[in-house]
Amino acid sequence: MKEVTVISGSKKGFTASYADKHCRLEYTGWMSRKADIYIGDELYTVAPTSFFSSSADVLKNGRPVLQLRMNWKGDTKISASKESGRFYTFKHKGFFTSGFMITDDKGTELIWVESKFKWSKFNSNYTISASESFHYEGNELLVMVAVYCANYYASMQVAVL
Repeated sequence: MKEVTVISGSKKGFTASYADKHCRLEYTGWMSRKADIYIGDELYTVAPTSFFSSSADVLKNGRPVLQLRMNWKGDTKISASKESGRFYTFKHKGFFTSGFMITDDKGTELIWVESKFKWSKFNSNYTISASESFHYEGNELLVMVAVYCANYYASMQVAVL
């Protein structure tokens, strides 16, 4: 099982390094749904598309690359371009655990995201584990979107409390 640690560098961002790639997720403001994802020199923007922020698009050069849609069960559907027909599902894993997983369109578990909350800094770090069939190379965006979804899920839980 391959693991990547995603570290919260500040209140508004996360960093991860693996496979000679440096990745960052930076929110545009505190408690904002808008975020920028940097993978090497490439910039992706996460922009909410609905009033209640239950959906968002991941844009590269103003064009949608991925679509994120939250459903009533709390799962988030991550879909690529309509031509490819591929989609992933991000969902909470367990009742008493603080873990999440991403499955592909066949239901195969690809990525597990474990949250580690630090009370001293009041933020979370994430440990991402991948199945043997999942390759980080070429899927850096999916990994950083998983961190975005996990952070969004955690913020929604806090908002309910």
